Amino acid sequence: MLVKNILIILVLGLALLTGCSKTEKKADRAVPGPPGKAARPVEKEVPPARIFYTCKFSDGTKWVNGIDKQKKNVFFITIARNTFTPIKSGYKLKFASAGEAVVQRVYRLDRPENSMIFITVDKNLDPIMDGNPNPIYIKSIEIKAAAFSRENVWRSGINLKQTGVFFFALERNEAIPLKTGDRLIFAKTGEAIVKNVVRFKREDRYVNIIVTVNRPLDPGGDGAPNPIEVVIID
Repeated sequence: MLVKNILIILVLGLALLTGCSKTEKKADRAVPGPPGKAARPVEKEVPPARIFYTCKFSDGTKWVNGIDKQKKNVFFITIARNTFTPIKSGYKLKFASAGEAVVQRVYRLDRPENSMIFITVDKNLDPIMDGNPNPIYIKSIEIKAAAFSRENVWRSGINLKQTGVFFFALERNEAIPLKTGDRLIFAKTGEAIVKNVVRFKREDRYVNIIVTVNRPLDPGGDGAPNPIEVVIID
């Protein structure tokens, strides 16, 4: 059954490889570039972490425990050089002292030994109470199916031929924000469980993420531009 499901996902991925007609491109304006003609599946990445920590770095003036004590709402983390960026704008985080805050901006600086991720949130942080070694939790993530339609195959990012399949786009260096077993809340269908997630490369700087859930989806009620909530259970 697992092999069969994987084959189905691969076929669906290939359905996104062909070029779009002018009408399809117009309907796909919300997607950052059409699905790549040379898209192909890549290895599954490590499931996303939902708990992380600011860097331990302190310089006595600007940075204390990885938090900018001058700007107050900026902190940074470090990740391995070839690791996907784990956070993006719009994520809701929970700090030990400041409580919940929404990510406003993410900037990545790649260095030979690692990558530094600078994150700006909408709330001031306390370097001692919120900085390292206090944990930071990802509390809420919102995604949307791609605004992509193709007659009799896709509508508003939801597949019309395979039950419970939709896709959305990410920048190539971003981590997939969901994993197998996660609960999703759709605007019309309600709760569904993620059964499979596959990342497909594209020719541009984006990737397509094809997701299979355990319930049929409604293109009009669940597809773009309706929000999909990723329920964090960690």
